Amino acid sequence: MWKYILLLFLPVSSLHATGDSLRYLTPRDTIFLTVSGNEKFFEHKVVMGQTIFSLAKFYGVNMDVLRYYNPSLNFNAVSIGQKVKIPIPNRAIIRYKPAKFNPKLYAPVFYRIKPGDNLFRICRVYFKMPEDTILARGKLGKEKIQPGKLLPIGWIKLG
Repeated sequence: MWKYILLLFLPVSSLHATGDSLRYLTPRDTIFLTVSGNEKFFEHKVVMGQTIFSLAKFYGVNMDVLRYYNPSLNFNAVSIGQKVKIPIPNRAIIRYKPAKFNPKLYAPVFYRIKPGDNLFRICRVYFKMPEDTILARGKLGKEKIQPGKLLPIGWIKLG
């Protein structure tokens, strides 16, 4: 009988012993995208226990890609609080809420308007979304598109 009781506890305890318990993104986080050319990225602030390898794994990017975006970063000695540029592909941005949207599973994505941006460029070139969708989400009129304003673009799935 003791064998069966022991077997019942083994699978539960092994679940806690595996996997990466670090949180990279939480529902309380907000992603502020920067666009350079056709590339979108944000800066991730390193917390205790995170490594460049674990960041690459979590965000699904190759280490060489992180080296490209972070040429001055010492990959062997990343420090707490250091910012790492993470590229975000278009396919990772969820532009429209899924049918059973649970906000606890997503982090919101915003774009900060920069000088020279216009509504067409932001909507059609950067994010491939209709202008009225972005204006409605940001509760803005066309005249309110000004540098420094934040536009809600969508969400990124947390895991």
